[in-house]
Amino acid sequence: VYANWLSPQLPKFPAIALIVSGGHTELILMSAHGKYEWLGGTRDDAAGECFDKIARLLNLGYPGGPAIAAAAENVILRHQPKNLEILRYTQDDIKLPRPMINSDDLDFSFSGLKTAVLRETQKSNLTNLPNWTNAIAYEVQEAITDVLVEKTVRTTRENNVKQILLCGGVAANQRLREKMKSEIDLFVPPPSLCTDNAAAIASCAFFNYKPVPWQKIQANPSLSL
Repeated sequence: VYANWLSPQLPKFPAIALIVSGGHTELILMSAHGKYEWLGGTRDDAAGECFDKIARLLNLGYPGGPAIAAAAENVILRHQPKNLEILRYTQDDIKLPRPMINSDDLDFSFSGLKTAVLRETQKSNLTNLPNWTNAIAYEVQEAITDVLVEKTVRTTRENNVKQILLCGGVAANQRLREKMKSEIDLFVPPPSLCTDNAAAIASCAFFNYKPVPWQKIQANPSLSL
């Protein structure tokens, strides 16, 4: 979250933080430094974990997020296909679910999406078509980002918040950034600061400055918000 405080323009409170990575998909309301309210999160796979598992199913490599994004770029946008063949695969033959996108809570679930992709890979009449992997990678990315954006933007309306803090490894996904920027005032770190890094830790310490004698520090690797 605090990677968002490493830019010249600083976020203002209150703000909604979408923490989205290989281990987390969570929505947090921040009313001040050190004051958080957990609003919702994933019930099973995190978004980044879903990217990784699906990329493995499609033999695209690891980490899954960048691998799927790279394959999806070959399809471009649905209204600007490189050829009609790819357009047909994307729109008609491959349509994946958007899990829990219309649920009345702020939770997420991505394990069903992985199962849906597995079913698609078992359709022999599709997998042997040219550009099939690119087309399904595109639809996977669209499905995950659609859910993330819909739930996050809805959260801002329900809490009367005008700023979103996008953070975590999946925040480096350009498609997610594009969709989120079109909806609301968005803060997002440069891709180099989206993964685990000492700069974000230093930022958190700076804005939550509570000096303690080193002799009294007790390490706890299981601390939570």
